[in-house]
Amino acid sequence: MNVFHNVINPNDYNPNRVLTDEFKLLALNIVRFGWIQPILINKNNIIIDGFHRWKLSIDSKELYKKYSGRVPCVVMDS
Repeated sequence: MNVFHNVINPNDYNPNRVLTDEFKLLALNIVRFGWIQPILINKNNIIIDGFHRWKLSIDSKELYKKYSGRVPCVVMDS
């Protein structure tokens, strides 16, 4: 399912740190190849995996324009 990035929220148990160069490379790869992996969320719309991809969907003007602020998500039933 595709949802707007503002519908899902980061978790509070993962420090979610990434170096700037790797963050830029991730953005470039998503723009070039598309969303290869969906963002995993729980039934409360909290991110389980994919924080950096979600963050890019907000921060990258190019990604926002290409995908209209939407990100692919899979809801984990746990």
